Amino acid sequence: MNQSSLITVKLAENPSTGFQWNLTTTAGLRITKDEYIPTDTSGKLVGSGGTHIWDISTDMIGKQEIHAIYKRSWEPITGNESTFSIIIMVS
Repeated sequence: MNQSSLITVKLAENPSTGFQWNLTTTAGLRITKDEYIPTDTSGKLVGSGGTHIWDISTDMIGKQEIHAIYKRSWEPITGNESTFSIIIMVS
C-alpha cells in the first residue's frame, strides 16, 4: 500500500447492548472518519445493531497496524472477546 492511501474498516456493532469496538492504530496511521451507522434508520427497531466505519489514512512508510476489540467498556478483558487485527506495509 502506498503512503497517503485510504483504508476503510467496517465492523458490525450493537452499542445498544453496551458492546462497542475499541479501535487503535500505530502512529503511522491516522483515523480521518469514525462513524456508526444504524441498520434501522426509522428508529422503530429498539436494540438493532449497525456498522461502525473508520476511514484511516496511511501517513508513514513502514509496518503499520490496526487492532480492535469488541467489548463493554466497564468489563475487564477476559481473552474471549472478538478482535480484529491487520498489518499494513506502507511503501
